[in-house]
Amino acid sequence: MFRIKIDPAALLDRFARIGELSAAATVRALNNAAFEVRSGWVSEVRRVFDRPTPLTQRAPLYKKATLDRVIAEVFIRDDATKGTPPVKYLFPQVAGGPRGQKRSERLLQRQLGFPAYWVPGPAAPRDAYGNVPGSFIMRVLTSVQATADPAQRTPGRKVSRRSRGRKRLFFIPRAGVASSLKRTTIYERRADGSAAPVLIGIPRSPQYRRRFDAIGVARRIFYDRFRSNINLELARIIK
Repeated sequence: MFRIKIDPAALLDRFARIGELSAAATVRALNNAAFEVRSGWVSEVRRVFDRPTPLTQRAPLYKKATLDRVIAEVFIRDDATKGTPPVKYLFPQVAGGPRGQKRSERLLQRQLGFPAYWVPGPAAPRDAYGNVPGSFIMRVLTSVQATADPAQRTPGRKVSRRSRGRKRLFFIPRAGVASSLKRTTIYERRADGSAAPVLIGIPRSPQYRRRFDAIGVARRIFYDRFRSNINLELARIIK
């Protein structure tokens, strides 16, 4: 015969301690899983896109959970020091469908009064990532008097037909002008006098198919890694 004496207060304290450790374990498991989802998004961006820019590769971010807020977030960067925030140009790749108007397109539409959307022409310059450089877009806006900053436009005077003909970047100003060139295209004049299309206007927004399966990747990684992480963390507590 033997007796066991239990101190209820000490036992309750031990259970309370286990509860505290379990909550902390949940937060750690959640944050580890969120970080792995973010890493999975980076890998997917590099896989599905051709030469993604450094900003695009750094676009997936995550916010840690805390004991006070047991929610971890994985999201696409919605700000940019220069240029377009990644969430704006990546969202159509996630959901599919049309993209919104770019700022340069709004300026061109306001100045030229035709197509709301523009795509690169065969003669458009490309950078190391296959994109039309922002400096070239600024040259186009300046050449057609479409910059948002009036100081960047040519001083307010009419440009003669002769001087207009010497401009490297130009467009056909109005319908009915005798020319084989299209009014909905911006051209660059080459040294031999020929005109090469650099931007081509289209009437409707470009349609994108789903390429970046952010939701599918997140679900697949999270359900697998969170389960493993929480089991590991709880095993440590029990041990």
